[in-house]
Amino acid sequence: MPLIKQFLNRITLHHACCLAFVLMALLLSQAVRGQAQEHAAAELETGEQVPDVTFSTLLHYPSGTASLSDFRGRVVLLQFWATTCGSSLLALPKLEALQQAFGDSLQVITVTSQKREEVETFLANNPIGRRMKLPIVLDNQQLEELFPYNAVPHLVWISPEGRLLAQTGPYDATPATVRRLLRGQEGNFKDHKKDVMDHDYSKLLFHEGNGGSPFPRYRSILTPYVPGLGGGSGKVKTDSTLRLQIVNASVAQLLRASCGLPSYFPEKQIFLTSDKARAHQVHNLVEERQHKNYCYEMLLPAALSDKLYTFMQQDLERLFGLQASVRKRRIDCWELTLLDRAAVPRSAGGEPGHNFTDVSDPDKYMRNESANRLVVFLNKHIPDLPVLDRTGITYPIDLQLSEGDLQDINRLNTRLAAYGLRLQKKKRPLQVLIIQ
Repeated sequence: MPLIKQFLNRITLHHACCLAFVLMALLLSQAVRGQAQEHAAAELETGEQVPDVTFSTLLHYPSGTASLSDFRGRVVLLQFWATTCGSSLLALPKLEALQQAFGDSLQVITVTSQKREEVETFLANNPIGRRMKLPIVLDNQQLEELFPYNAVPHLVWISPEGRLLAQTGPYDATPATVRRLLRGQEGNFKDHKKDVMDHDYSKLLFHEGNGGSPFPRYRSILTPYVPGLGGGSGKVKTDSTLRLQIVNASVAQLLRASCGLPSYFPEKQIFLTSDKARAHQVHNLVEERQHKNYCYEMLLPAALSDKLYTFMQQDLERLFGLQASVRKRRIDCWELTLLDRAAVPRSAGGEPGHNFTDVSDPDKYMRNESANRLVVFLNKHIPDLPVLDRTGITYPIDLQLSEGDLQDINRLNTRLAAYGLRLQKKKRPLQVLIIQ
């Protein structure tokens, strides 16, 4: 005892408050956990015994109150409904007819979460309401928890022994179903109903599980530029779907893809012919990509694969007010031609390669590569006009250039002449993309 007294004397008011707070938190957490477990357990599964729910407010019933156990020995059919739901109202006369046909063997009870005043207004003024004689349960939270739903009409079937048989839509509310149940047979329900409860209409459908996570059959989305995602495109086809995805692309690049043109189609052969089209042109990628680049994806059923580009063009016209078309047009271009075939040296061999993409090295080379590799490089570095390969060379070649050679066509031609090549300006009919 002396030791206990010494211990108690050492406890300050501050320590006592902290200890009390900890004990209170533990008690509260246990209470919340118990409530959560009770709520989680409230929802019933098919075949389980239904608790004996009391209906404290029951319209169209002599005593004004009742319990589920009062109807033991009958098939009980609960319909959750609302006065504002057309499908619910259409189902009510059918349920009235069922009740009259089966008498004391069946008990139909309607359930609504609406206020008494709203229901009584409906009963007084609506033609269906004026003829309604079925019992109406008002505001019963226990039923809502036992049989959760987010769409009405919602029907709950309970056996004469008080077991949950099924939750369905109104399709199964037929005399044939009731007869089977009264004979102790399976209900053979067709319209099974288990509503998705985590759905919020104010949020994006299926985003972060809102409404579930079904795989869509059709979808198209457009988002702004996404930092860190890089750029590019890809197409994936399965037995059931076709999906096209384009990441961080300009409007012109999206329209190019919508016409079925490859990503390497030269931008010099893309013509923006209206002020609206030119407003989307990217002049400085780093400064403008945030508001001029986009990500786009379209998912289609495989059966609609041939509509991919049509649907994409329609999307882009709606979103940007622009149309794109592929045409043949005579335009100026540079043609890479032969000065002297004999002067074009064949490659000395070795591992094919080039450093055309290395911006840190001013001296460019390609080794054991095709002439088309050179054309692709020149198209990226010679402004304004497209470059075409008209050499006819089919064997690999070696070649060296410098960045200085690219600043002036005459200087570039002087360097190319050492390899038996030259650039000539011509007007040729070429495939172009018109955006307007």
